[in-house]
Amino acid sequence: MTQATSSYVLKLDRARDHLAAADSAIEGWRKANACTIVGAPVGDTGEYALHARIPTQPPPELSVLIGDCVHNMRSALDHLAFELATAFTPPPLPDAVAGTSEFPVFDDATAYGRQAQRKLQGVDPRAKDLIQTMQPYHGGEWELLAFIHELDRIDKHRALNIAVANIERIHVSVRFARPLHSFTFVPPGPVKDGEQLMSYIAEPTNPLTPVVHEHDATLGVAIAEGRFARWWASDRLRAAETLIRERVIPALAPYL
Repeated sequence: MTQATSSYVLKLDRARDHLAAADSAIEGWRKANACTIVGAPVGDTGEYALHARIPTQPPPELSVLIGDCVHNMRSALDHLAFELATAFTPPPLPDAVAGTSEFPVFDDATAYGRQAQRKLQGVDPRAKDLIQTMQPYHGGEWELLAFIHELDRIDKHRALNIAVANIERIHVSVRFARPLHSFTFVPPGPVKDGEQLMSYIAEPTNPLTPVVHEHDATLGVAIAEGRFARWWASDRLRAAETLIRERVIPALAPYL
């Protein structure tokens, strides 16, 4: 079996298919809803409020696609670990090794030290050392593996990883006001239709010159709750798939 037809690559290819379907669903939802941020004065107080206009939340089917995507990515890692054990351990692979084989993903170095050896029985020590450097407790891009692991765990055992409308940031500029305002606001989480996102006071510098409010926002679909709440669904899934395909697999390929 070539690497291109290995089960871990086929699983990753399937994850890419689900991601493409999720991207299509997100784009269809955006076009149908035209999510916007609207602003309006609050009486004659000088206060100005911004509200979300989101007619409908993303469809539940999108959450299913996300679950399928993360499950195939997590499976790809586990299939890769099993192939590493098969390549290094003389056949037949002992049941004790096959039964505990798993690609370890840990946020805590102590927990990794306690459990990783059991999961990586029969794997070349040099490959084990590489896998240790890929753990999420090192931070940086390796947190993406924790993202995949956690979403897969929730999807399999608890509930859908609900995808919701989210605003990453709102940038506001106010002209002809005292003082001149220009600032960026990060909303605290998922948003609903009609929800007030923020408000501020803008006093005109000249009563005859109306204040001009300009704002723009980044809108999209994010995970609703848990440790990775507000993480962009599509962007982070794509980054995780790329990390596994272009960093994890090539680094461990010499030991397969």
